[in-house]
Amino acid sequence: MKKAFTLVEMIIVILVVWVLFTLLAKVYITSSKLYVYQKHMKNVEKDILFLNQNLQNLVDNTEIDYSKYTNLENTIWFTWNLYLTWNGVGYKLYLSWKNIFMDKTSNWTTTNVLLTNSGAIEVKSLKFKIIPFKDPYDIAWYGANAMQPFVKVFMEIQNNYYRTWSWENAVNYKFEESFNFKYFKN
Repeated sequence: MKKAFTLVEMIIVILVVWVLFTLLAKVYITSSKLYVYQKHMKNVEKDILFLNQNLQNLVDNTEIDYSKYTNLENTIWFTWNLYLTWNGVGYKLYLSWKNIFMDKTSNWTTTNVLLTNSGAIEVKSLKFKIIPFKDPYDIAWYGANAMQPFVKVFMEIQNNYYRTWSWENAVNYKFEESFNFKYFKN
């Protein structure tokens, strides 16, 4: 008597191999998508950290240039551009073409600096809220309890390949941060 596999046994083996292959393929595809998602997350987080550090450094060394604003009270202190100044140098932060720029004006020359990575992220919206609190002269009356002015930044930032139908490309942050100004600069 010859011993061989029957047709049913062969079909069962083929089905088991097919199921294992399908599961491994799904695991591979999911892990690849997770890698792409994490890469987009790191790019967005890196740009937010870079922007956050630049803004904190700028706020530590400047003050709000109220002369550039005409009707902040009417807009409830919200603005699309942030104007700062210190020792005759003016700074303007604004959103243009999905990137955040800073113009530095000194001695009638303007330098334009890109504050976000245009290849990896897109800034969908950028808004500033200036909270002026008291004037610097109130320090004489209130002392250390005088409220320092600060600016609140509202921003929506997403990866450059953002797609709502593809979860691995759907990295979207709504960022909100406050930056305190100091009355007396070093």
